[in-house]
Amino acid sequence: MKRILPWLCGAALSGSVFAGDGMPPLTRAHAHNDYEHTRPLLDALDHGFCSVEADVYLVDEKLLVAHDLKDTKPGRTLEALYLDPLRARVEKNGGRVFRSAPTLLLLIDVKSDATNTYVALRTVLGRYA
Repeated sequence: MKRILPWLCGAALSGSVFAGDGMPPLTRAHAHNDYEHTRPLLDALDHGFCSVEADVYLVDEKLLVAHDLKDTKPGRTLEALYLDPLRARVEKNGGRVFRSAPTLLLLIDVKSDATNTYVALRTVLGRYA
C-alpha cells in the first residue's frame, strides 16, 4: 500500500501553483460525495480541489461507489471512477496528479463491513502500486 501513496498524493508545492486547467488549488476544500457529480473526480480536479471523497460498498467482491447501498451500480467501481482516471492523470503529468500543485487526498469512506471491505480495498490498491 505504501507504493500507491506517491502518485495518489501528487507532489509538494513547487514554483507557481495551479491545479486543473489553471485553477488555483483549493487546499482547504473537500469534494464531499464527489461521485454524485456528472464527472466524478474530474470535475473536482478541474476546479482545483485537493481533497476528494468516495464512499464504497463491497458488493459481489467489487468496490462500488455510492452514498447508499441501494444506489450502487455494477459499473460505478472505485477503479472506474477514481483509480483508473488518477493513474491516467499521473502518467500524463510525469508522476503527479497535478503538475505543480499540492498533495491530493483521496478519502475512501468504507460503508460496508469494515474487515471484508478493507481486504478488498487493499487488494485493489495493490494493483495501482
